[in-house]
Amino acid sequence: HPGDLATLAGEPSKLQETVMRLQARSGKDQKSNIVIFGGGEYGFSLAQSLESWNCRIRIFEEDAERCQELTDLLTNVTILNADATSIAEMKEELIGDADFFIAVTDIDEDNVMTCLQAHSLGTKYCLPVIHRADYADAMTGFGEKLGILAAISPRETTRKDLSRFITSDRFHLLHKLEGVELIESSVSKSSAIIGKKVKEVDWPTDCVLVAQLHGARGEVPAADDIIDEEDSLYALVKPKAKRAFLKLVAP
Repeated sequence: HPGDLATLAGEPSKLQETVMRLQARSGKDQKSNIVIFGGGEYGFSLAQSLESWNCRIRIFEEDAERCQELTDLLTNVTILNADATSIAEMKEELIGDADFFIAVTDIDEDNVMTCLQAHSLGTKYCLPVIHRADYADAMTGFGEKLGILAAISPRETTRKDLSRFITSDRFHLLHKLEGVELIESSVSKSSAIIGKKVKEVDWPTDCVLVAQLHGARGEVPAADDIIDEEDSLYALVKPKAKRAFLKLVAP
């Protein structure tokens, strides 16, 4: 239905095709205009992960030497040797036409202020990285009123990432959605599904297998794929189906 939020898992190229089809059906523009403020590790990693998607990506970076490094590393990204804290620079680059403005520098105040400026110029969605926990909490409380979609806290992200490893010795909780959980579990040596094809396993109702990791190779499981010991299986499960899934995978 229009307005539904879909969570997708799969090969990056296939995901892009699927997203484009979904957006075309809803009448949305297929090419996102993304501006990143800060060419450090956060900015570089973000641009690198988005580079293969159908996006126009620009990075604001003040340091000329770093700009040259980014130009050499990123093929489909425009590197701007400019200061995004300058409203004149933002207007010159038509930041108001951007779909996303993401501020990822080491200075929280600059990240917040540039997002406010971008919003005032017309940018649809603004996201600042906030390093200080008290700042992040404050932005979570009233950020939307100021035009900030969400505040990203590296500290909180790290905490959540670490906490998933201590959820249980049988599984890791990766993400919670409304009514379902994305969990990861390794196939134990006592599991009865070892050596079976995916289609041969009687998976519980309300459980969808979304990914299978063989060593360092991840893939979307097909019906004829074989499940091996120590494989990591990723599944979307409703709470009532989690116990049955774990009984199959890690009894």
